[in-house]
Amino acid sequence: MDSRLRVLLDVGTRIRAIDSDLADALGYENAELRGEPFGRILTADSIAGVGDELVAIVSGRQESDDIGCRLRRRDGTTTAAIAHLAARNDNDGKLQGFAAQITIEPPSPEPSGGGARRPALADHLRSLALAAAVIDANGAIVDQNPAWVALFGVGDDPAATPLDALAIEPDQALLRRHLFEPGPEEHRPSRFDVRCHTPDGIVWARFSLVPMGRDRTYRTVTAEDVSAELLMYRVLSANEALFRSLTEGSPVAVARLAPDLTIAYANPAFLRLTGTDPTGGHGNLLDLIVEDDRTRAGNMIERRLGDGDAAPVRCRLIAVADATVSLRFAAVHDDELGAIGAIVAAEVVPEASTGPAATSAVVGARGDLVGIANLRSGEILYLNEAARVLLGPPADLSLVKLYGDLSQRYADEIYPVLRRGDSWTGELDMIDVNGTTIRVHQTITADLDDDGEPEQASAVGTQSADALLDHDTLAHLATHDTLTGLPNRSLLLDHMQLALARSARDGRPIGVLFIDLDKFKAVNDTHGHEAGDALLKEVASRLSTVLRPSDTVARLGGDEFVVLCEDIHGEADAMTIAARIRASLVDDELLVRGAPSGVTPSIGVAMSGAGVEDPETMLRQADAAMYRAKQSGRDRVELFDDVLRERNQRREEMRRDLEALIDERALEVHYQPIVDLATGKVCAVEAFARWPHPERGMLSASDFLDVAITSGLDQRLDRLVLARAFADASRWCQERGAAAPRVHVNVTGRSILSGALASEVERFLALTRIPPSKLCIEVSERFLMDDGDATAARLGRLHDLGVRLAIDGVGTGATSLQQLRRYHLDMLKVDGTLTAEILTDATAQRLVGAAIALGRALDLSVAAESIEDAAAIAVLQQLGAHMAQGHVFTEPLPADDVERLFTLRSALVRRAG
Repeated sequence: MDSRLRVLLDVGTRIRAIDSDLADALGYENAELRGEPFGRILTADSIAGVGDELVAIVSGRQESDDIGCRLRRRDGTTTAAIAHLAARNDNDGKLQGFAAQITIEPPSPEPSGGGARRPALADHLRSLALAAAVIDANGAIVDQNPAWVALFGVGDDPAATPLDALAIEPDQALLRRHLFEPGPEEHRPSRFDVRCHTPDGIVWARFSLVPMGRDRTYRTVTAEDVSAELLMYRVLSANEALFRSLTEGSPVAVARLAPDLTIAYANPAFLRLTGTDPTGGHGNLLDLIVEDDRTRAGNMIERRLGDGDAAPVRCRLIAVADATVSLRFAAVHDDELGAIGAIVAAEVVPEASTGPAATSAVVGARGDLVGIANLRSGEILYLNEAARVLLGPPADLSLVKLYGDLSQRYADEIYPVLRRGDSWTGELDMIDVNGTTIRVHQTITADLDDDGEPEQASAVGTQSADALLDHDTLAHLATHDTLTGLPNRSLLLDHMQLALARSARDGRPIGVLFIDLDKFKAVNDTHGHEAGDALLKEVASRLSTVLRPSDTVARLGGDEFVVLCEDIHGEADAMTIAARIRASLVDDELLVRGAPSGVTPSIGVAMSGAGVEDPETMLRQADAAMYRAKQSGRDRVELFDDVLRERNQRREEMRRDLEALIDERALEVHYQPIVDLATGKVCAVEAFARWPHPERGMLSASDFLDVAITSGLDQRLDRLVLARAFADASRWCQERGAAAPRVHVNVTGRSILSGALASEVERFLALTRIPPSKLCIEVSERFLMDDGDATAARLGRLHDLGVRLAIDGVGTGATSLQQLRRYHLDMLKVDGTLTAEILTDATAQRLVGAAIALGRALDLSVAAESIEDAAAIAVLQQLGAHMAQGHVFTEPLPADDVERLFTLRSALVRRAG
């Protein structure tokens, strides 16, 4: 039997064709499996891993991949295998399905003497697309395929070169650690990157280890050269700081895109324009565009970047759907790697067809130059204030007086672009009232008449950089905050580096004060960003006034400021300066439009010395102290001390361990039943992440979720839990059909706002074919209070997919009725802090009753969380709750254990009813 057995899948991952040998090996007739989900022959854990790889292939992140998995035979036994997954596309590149080449793992091989190899093992290695070898328990290579020999230049006798000898000396220890400390799941590869010697020099190789037997005696090793991928990452990282320093304070909305149009960085102006989450995870640019414009805009963007065309792409964004936005693109290239991303600048542009009167209201106050002209008569119909100030035009201004003779350039260059309905972008010389020539970079768009000829044009322009900025000005912009004029993060870090060096020489400490403004977001939300900017300028002015000449104050962005204190004797001096800063912002209250703002400072102080080796470490310590000030009630000063140092070390260790856990997909998911209070039946289950910690035992999400959020791992954590939940839901739907329970997954706010969640859910639905109504996404009430407009749009996309939506933790926030109505909710879940006191506190019972009545009034299902006492069930039934969950029924259980509850009726509910 050929060791490479083929399975063809459709787009929904149902089996279209399968080799008879593979069906026979699993105990099936070939016809029995055709039309069945691919998951039928995979174990539950393997469904999650294979699903992740197929999603990566669909999204274009990779073309194909090898993944270790376990196949499920008809008799319930399993066998280890390797699946090589690839997309099947038609001639136009449209996805038609997937091809999976399955290699069933042979029994644990015994290396034969004299370098002889078993035919089955040799066939297995040759079937792998990547360089592959087999190693024994000591890390010795016992067999290898030709691709392995080609990559590493290993001779015919593999035993002559142990696997760890391939790595350069600093990385050998890492390679050995991964060899002898494999991941917790036998069927899943452990992946890591190591620098290795090859005939072409040192390369980064990505290794994957796959167990080949229950005793782990032998393992298959695959390797691929990922040097180009990692080099790309380093190139982008090296330029990130400079790019941010140039764009952070710019009024122009600017973002940097990865090659797949994922937003890698966005400046504050871009975040405001697009309604994107400022805390990170911005999603894909195309997800920000309204659905009707998305396909057209995507095609135009692809052409612009492919051809180097500078013409803008005009479309509508979800956040500003009532206006047209101009997107200008510039591809980012590397000499060795080619295209590695793009820069996009976005701005709202006036519609030329609306005429001067309507346009004036939109653009009259903009800093850009804006004009509208009749191309046939040459008459200028409108100029905004910025254009009139710069050019000083007389009343009878015409195109000829503004531009001189442009007839030839218009005919050769501008007219063809306008006639095909696109926008022209370039630099033109304009003439002011004194006859001075001013070069202006502008974008021109025209309305066409019935014959398709340009008739009326609108132009948006900015004075070219070479006319506006000399070298010194550019240098200042690169190192200073545009809004306040203070040093930015880049310059602050330079100053801190020098200060730390001086401190090491003379032994005098330095202090860093991290200042965050309490309740600043409310100023922007209530009074607008213009008022918020004015307040930030006032804060900058006061800080500069009260500090000593030797101190440096910088703005990091948003409402965060940092003060570097030199020439001090110890922490007492630093705390005195912090107290003086606080008094300057509190005693003379900060005002907004003449009224008290309510804004106060939370200040964290960190000192140089033990454990401080670089500016970033010192900033993190001051930030941690500031966070403690926030937690302790705000408007106070906290010092980074040994308690925080120890806590930071523990959090950093937990962050590293959690990241490794997510990388290895070793996180577990347990489920807690949600019980129908009318029938006692399990109607749904909620997924909870669980961490099998080697020292602290099984950790619940509450033990590590805060670390995940603050370190930016929360979206990856959400995606892993979602993938496992889909895998289990798919199995339950196959086994129980319509009686399968609904699966609830609670996601963080950043996952919702990223814009990518709906796309991920849509792909998982296509892969597993479970009914959308069998999934419920839960989001915390606290998050719904933060960014209502963007949240409503993101939840609306999930609602359109047919997924159910629930608001979790009701009673902990202050969501209004109007907000609840626009979120497309199906369920309201009352927070456990209220239900915990339902038997002992009359006020808590009234609040729970009010929350239940609110849900029922809005025609929402209502569930009570964290029920610990059986007596509470009767009270909830009397108050009108539909469902409940908590330890009174059962604690969260592994998927296999929770299945036995599906057919049970809770005796607790029966007695209460």
